[in-house]
Amino acid sequence: MLITPAGLCKGRMDADDLLIVDLRGNVLASANDRRPSTETPMHLEVYKLRPDVRAVIHAHPIFATALTVAGLDFPDDILPEVALTLGHVPVSAYATPSSHEDAEVVRPLIRDHDAILLRQHGSLTVGKNLEEALIHLERLEHVAEVFHHARQLGGVARIPPEELRKLANSKLLRHCEEGALPGAARQGRCPDEAIPKGDAVSSDQGIASHPSTSGVPSAQDARNDGRRQSPRSKS
Repeated sequence: MLITPAGLCKGRMDADDLLIVDLRGNVLASANDRRPSTETPMHLEVYKLRPDVRAVIHAHPIFATALTVAGLDFPDDILPEVALTLGHVPVSAYATPSSHEDAEVVRPLIRDHDAILLRQHGSLTVGKNLEEALIHLERLEHVAEVFHHARQLGGVARIPPEELRKLANSKLLRHCEEGALPGAARQGRCPDEAIPKGDAVSSDQGIASHPSTSGVPSAQDARNDGRRQSPRSKS
């Protein structure tokens, strides 16, 4: 695993400053005799639990971190693109930075989420490559900043629950087709066979009106709803 070094400004790094460590945290290569980041255990924990992940970014975004300091939940219901991409972003328990506690608090969350807020610390985003992990980070901070400014302007308009369910179904169906659900979230929520494109329905009486018992629509819910609708109801 490539990891950034400890005690070095990230803006002044070059390729030679990166270290290679194994999945036990042992340094395999360090051109400048640098030490790996003190957050290495947290990164390793993600790779152990998420074989689909190929990149992890830990950062300290101002607006997103401020949410955790203020005791506020991440506003995943104000922008449609967030519901379609990040979905719910949990906030971890507090952990002492640069300790093994970081790995412990992300362990119960990272299996089913691609973005996590670390309480009074920062953020953790993952992806199939660095670009995807970075996009998740940028989107996380963008939403937090929009939320901050909306509160200053007088209030925050939330997406209605029924519309959120439609977005959740759309995200689930797309991810099931692509086999891209985060980690263990795919298990039990996607049918064994591929979901034919076009099974999602667009009417108000479609998928959104039949959430699963878990509160998150299952792919089978979507398939059944598609069969219930008349041909004109299908998208």
